[in-house]
This record gives sequence, structure tokens and C-alpha cells, in this order.
Amino acid sequence: MFIQKLEYIHNNPVRRGYVDELAHWRYFSYRNYMELPSLLEVELIYEILRQSLLIAFLVSD
Repeated sequence: MFIQKLEYIHNNPVRRGYVDELAHWRYFSYRNYMELPSLLEVELIYEILRQSLLIAFLVSD
């Protein structure tokens, strides 16, 4: 369910017709994921999930 919501949020500017490509939306974390210049600094969700999984693995031992 989380990934579904994340994909909806990421694809919304294209669906709404604001831009033709996600990379053209300046206020969007997509640019960070693609390592393009961005106006906003974000912590990438994949990094957060990776850290959470690592912590859960370490705690379970």
C-alpha cells in the first residue's frame, strides 16, 4: 500500500498535465532520486528503508 501511494504522489504532476516528464517538475523528489539538481533537499525513502531494515536485522540477532 505504501509503494502504491508513493507512486501516485510521484506521478501526479504528469497525470494532472503540469509537466510532460517527471524530471521537469522542479519541486519534486524525483530529481533527487535521479541525482539531478533540485530545489529541495530530501532524504531518499530508499535510504530510510535500507537503514530501517538494517536496524531491524541487527536488533533481531
